[in-house]
Amino acid sequence: IELNPPLTGYIPNTVPNYIHQWFIPKYANNEPVTSYLPDWILKGDSNYRFDSLNSAVTHWWNIVSTIPAARGYTSSFNSHQSAWAHFLQTSLNRQQPDAGSPTIQVNKIKFLLDAYAIKYAYLQDYHPGILNNENVLRSQNNFAEFSSDVSTPIIFPTLTPAMLFIGDDSGYDTFIRSFADINFNSRLVIPVKGPVNLDSLDQKTLEQFPVLFLYRFEGNLEKLKAYLINGGTVFVELGSLTKTPKNMSEILPFSKYEIVETTEWNLVAKDSKIFNNVDTKAFAPLRYQGKPWKLAVSKPENVKNESEVLLVQEKQALITLFVFGKGKLIVSGINLPYHLNEYHNENEAVLYSNLLTNLIPRAQSQPEIKLTHMTPEEITIVGENMSGIYFKENFHPGWESKINNSRTKIYPAGLHFMYIPTPRVTNT
Repeated sequence: IELNPPLTGYIPNTVPNYIHQWFIPKYANNEPVTSYLPDWILKGDSNYRFDSLNSAVTHWWNIVSTIPAARGYTSSFNSHQSAWAHFLQTSLNRQQPDAGSPTIQVNKIKFLLDAYAIKYAYLQDYHPGILNNENVLRSQNNFAEFSSDVSTPIIFPTLTPAMLFIGDDSGYDTFIRSFADINFNSRLVIPVKGPVNLDSLDQKTLEQFPVLFLYRFEGNLEKLKAYLINGGTVFVELGSLTKTPKNMSEILPFSKYEIVETTEWNLVAKDSKIFNNVDTKAFAPLRYQGKPWKLAVSKPENVKNESEVLLVQEKQALITLFVFGKGKLIVSGINLPYHLNEYHNENEAVLYSNLLTNLIPRAQSQPEIKLTHMTPEEITIVGENMSGIYFKENFHPGWESKINNSRTKIYPAGLHFMYIPTPRVTNT
């Protein structure tokens, strides 16, 4: 696919020598821009980003438009942003490596368009799963605008529930990539990076997050007792741990569990909506690099009577739902996020999505807010009835945030961007 009309020669990856005709009033002549860019993209919303797989087009775009380009993050200051930029590059490309089913490929693309706040794009070499999708609102000269349900803005004050991840950096990477496979975008949940160890969290911090995700974590699960009693929800992936805890917690749905190695599924699923559109016989192999997979299972005699066993493997509990106080937790022994990363199995993806949907509160309507960009270094947001602000700019300890002139914490979130929890007050 080529631009029509074509650009003069090859799209330059340097500043063109006639750039003065675009910016200096005395020599102003916008024809080189308007010949190629549709009017609707020139007047686009600068609270979203533009994307292209072509570095020369991206360079050219940065000269002619005030809408930021997503690809600037390839020149990032640490490995986190570089890894996510590579994920963006490979997932949107028409040659996706090891991408799984067409449904998972499109889920991944949609997740990343939202994660980077991409509303505009140059579609050459894009994956056909998005090119042929109804979410392309309009296109001209191969430039496109996506419909409003594809992506949320760069600065996103929201009532979407935030999920605090407890675990290490490697686990967080697996966690985010598993969200891409099921397209759990920021209209559904805001993924926030917490500490590795539960013991470092206080109750005031926990209360800011309606959902917790424990994966490759450390610490005493008793820390969550008050959180659950007061109505919090938790997903615990015991299959991600290398050893069982020394002291079993009261909040777990069983008194004891063990780690077993196996290469064969022998599953029995409960008659539950959790398994809607899920064929457990079509799960991916229980192998990692040719070796048996490890599962965390509990024998029937160790499962508490009030627990609801959702999935059984070889007559032992593999996924269990447990109500504790006003809250509830789902405990998995599959290491489901990593198995999904390894195989991109569509039936496992649907099960994972159903499990999380059971825990995550439904997102409410979005708040009414006003954004004021004072300088590139300072942004003021005035609004009410929001639970947090998702800021899709690179996390850096140099950023500071204040709510009603009081300093508040900024958390790494999403693809190493930023999230600021806000109290439910007016004129934030």
